[in-house]
Amino acid sequence: REGISTGFPLLDEAIGGGLQEEGFDIVGARQKEGKSTYAVNVGVNIARQEVPVCYADTEMGKQQHQVRLVAAVGGLDVRKGRRGDYGGGTGREKVRAAAREIESLPLDYLCAVGMEFDDLLSQLRRWVKRRVGLGPNGKAKPCVIIYDWLKLASAGGISGHLQENQ
Repeated sequence: REGISTGFPLLDEAIGGGLQEEGFDIVGARQKEGKSTYAVNVGVNIARQEVPVCYADTEMGKQQHQVRLVAAVGGLDVRKGRRGDYGGGTGREKVRAAAREIESLPLDYLCAVGMEFDDLLSQLRRWVKRRVGLGPNGKAKPCVIIYDWLKLASAGGISGHLQENQ
């Protein structure tokens, strides 16, 4: 069945029609290959469909994330954004337009730098209850959580009470 579109039709087709309810997808690649940039773009594409998105980031701060977000929404070069130079008037107007659109999107950012995994789960549960809401069946309404980045070296910080669907 059809899921939530990532905004990338070939990817949606490859993963069975988009992101599936109660599912998760992992994107892996070497360092500096664009995983976070890809994740930001997927988040923007999903939020543009009026599906709430929470981008939980364990690596970058909010300011770094905002540069990528403005670049993704405004179709701007993120490298120039890091330098604070999007060009003259046209670039500034694209940044302003991107900022206005971002304000209107159901897209939230959670800085999870240094946060224990159990604490992160608590924050995400709170986000689902407050921002997304629950349906009549008690399950979360459609939403997407982007968790950037999953460290696979050790599961020591994850409690023994963690269920498979978490």
